[in-house]
Amino acid sequence: RETLMTAQNMVEDYKTNARKEAELLVREAEIRTETMFKEAQEKVIKIHEDIVDLKGIRRHFKEELKRLIDGHLKMLEFDKEREGETSEQEA
Repeated sequence: RETLMTAQNMVEDYKTNARKEAELLVREAEIRTETMFKEAQEKVIKIHEDIVDLKGIRRHFKEELKRLIDGHLKMLEFDKEREGETSEQEA
């Protein structure tokens, strides 16, 4: 009879330990999931910030390119006017 009680106690201890271990594994999995989710959220925020920054850089580049083109067009216009004046003076 004592052997049976000891065996039952051992079985209960195994069950308790298995349950505790399972709960620990579940909690660790929950923590890992939360960490992964937070990291994913941070990456999304970073990507969004990068997109905003890149749009600003693109806008600035387009403005600078337009300024450069306008400057060259003015130089061409000025050169064309000078050529016209030179042609009139030669005639």
